[in-house]
Amino acid sequence: MMQIEILNTILLTHISQFSITMLLLSVVVMLTHRRWPHFTFLICMLALAKCLVPPLISSPAGLFTITPNLALSSDLKLLGNDEGMRIKQLATESAGDSPVANSEFYFEQVASPSVWPSLALGMWLAGIVLFLAWSSSRYRDLMESISKMRSVQPAIAEQVEVLRRQLGIRRQVRAVISEENFGPACVGVWRPTLVLPANIIGQSQAAWFPPLMAHELIHARRGDMVWGILQYFAQIIWWFHPLVWWIGHKATLMCERCCDDEVVSRLEFKAADYAESLVRVLEMKNQCRHVPFGHCISPAQITKQRLERLSSRYSRFSRGPSWGAWSMVALLAIALLPGMQWTRGSNVVGNTNDIEFRAKVRYAVDRQEWQTVIDLLRPIYEECPDNVEATFWLGLALHMDGKLDEAIEFHSKAAQFPETACVATYNWACALALKGESEAALDRLEAAIAAGFAQRAYFRDFIDDADLKSLYKLERFKKLRNQALQINEQFGPRGELDFLVGSWEVTDSNFKMFGQSNVVGSVSGHVLTEHWKLAPGQSGSSVKYFNPFTGRWKQAWVSDSGGVIELEGAPKDGKIEFEGVMYDQQGATKKSRMKVTPESDGSVRQLIEVSSDEGNTWDVFLDRTYRRFTPHKLQLRKVEH
Repeated sequence: MMQIEILNTILLTHISQFSITMLLLSVVVMLTHRRWPHFTFLICMLALAKCLVPPLISSPAGLFTITPNLALSSDLKLLGNDEGMRIKQLATESAGDSPVANSEFYFEQVASPSVWPSLALGMWLAGIVLFLAWSSSRYRDLMESISKMRSVQPAIAEQVEVLRRQLGIRRQVRAVISEENFGPACVGVWRPTLVLPANIIGQSQAAWFPPLMAHELIHARRGDMVWGILQYFAQIIWWFHPLVWWIGHKATLMCERCCDDEVVSRLEFKAADYAESLVRVLEMKNQCRHVPFGHCISPAQITKQRLERLSSRYSRFSRGPSWGAWSMVALLAIALLPGMQWTRGSNVVGNTNDIEFRAKVRYAVDRQEWQTVIDLLRPIYEECPDNVEATFWLGLALHMDGKLDEAIEFHSKAAQFPETACVATYNWACALALKGESEAALDRLEAAIAAGFAQRAYFRDFIDDADLKSLYKLERFKKLRNQALQINEQFGPRGELDFLVGSWEVTDSNFKMFGQSNVVGSVSGHVLTEHWKLAPGQSGSSVKYFNPFTGRWKQAWVSDSGGVIELEGAPKDGKIEFEGVMYDQQGATKKSRMKVTPESDGSVRQLIEVSSDEGNTWDVFLDRTYRRFTPHKLQLRKVEH
């Protein structure tokens, strides 16, 4: 689920970034295409390149990287500090003993996914597959057809060779005749093939024939087939995006105009003769066939503007893009291609800005590969010792791996950060206790209590932590334990509803799928927020919160159909019982009660009943069973000392 959420975030950010890029560069294209075709062509290629560069590169010079609302956020947290405490507690629990010992419990909790993103992703991928299959079939047919074409006559081959040398093309060019009247076109990246239609071969002595071949050879000299691959993949991947196709169309037109310029300027052909060659192709538009995936003089691309430009005595023809054009495009690339948010100072944590790196750390923690976690995070800490995440998780990984001396060093450093002071100080005490340094461990334990550890959502009785076993019989430990329990009791029974936190599949009393639910705890366990989605398509939310002054829980339940339930209750006989009132869409009320019961298999039963006669009789409104998405339980074990 986490990977899908990250993928959706990357895709949406990428689409928004390259859409903005194309809008900006489209304006540049409209302003420059008449006078500077070479520069305009490079601008089009830059726009298409943005489509293929994911927003995983960060730079201080990037337009998107310094704009938080447009950049891909690098703040994809490794794990929360409370989650780190929970991992440590699970080290002494078996999978069957802990109903919340589930990797989805302590990793990021996300709302149940909607079907629409998955459907859109499926349609997008299906479109790519269809376009690839169609284009690959056409390309294969073209290559088979070209392989069967016969070579041109020696006289024409000699003309091609002369033009190749004049243009400085190092690769040999094979010229063939198409009996099917494909072309004229130049096909192939490494071994260019000049395809000439049979119906124009007989006019090879005409003055307009050499410029026609020169145009196609210039495509090979410029490397337009490589640029064409860039355009092809951009249009295949983003087949649904109109701006991608518009930019691609403009790139094709600019490519042809660039070749027009170079035919006249490099080979000193008369513009009138070259214009005549274009007119000849235009006259044969019903005879010549377009070559797919090849650069060719297509009748559809011979526009009035191209002919007028060749005929005008005021036209200037350039040999290629100037250094100024290349420099301008390079600066634009530096500004537009990076897409991940840039961070400064102590927030720059080496590879922790990299999504793949963070995923590796999460994966290693999930599999209890503590040495891997250490190897991943140590270089990050060495580069930036002020990084809170790296310091805290290095201490925990070293602790779990049995490297207590080094773990104590990192626990002490993590205890200096406000974000991790509470949990890190407690971990510090545990490490000292494992080393047999009782007084120092008790000092740290007292400091952890003072920092609010007993008020944390995942606080458990100290005697449940085997790390502190060496302290159990000490009088000072007993006093600190009683102090922590009193604080925890006063602050509120947060542990009573811990079993509800997580992502769930919900079934009715007949085991039929009812919907999905996600419950997230916050405010040190005093608040539980649930987002649910029913199978028919309805959705809603509920909030449970604990009032420490009354010692009771309250819940407000709201659906998108207009229904509201308000309840209040407290634990009783191993379950939570709520009573309150239900409002329907018209505002009519009924008495309501709810029982939430944790079952031995880790599931949770929720029974909601309503009464229309002030509680004399009750009818079942909902009878649902919650089962966790991930069936496996997390099992962690510490190194014995």
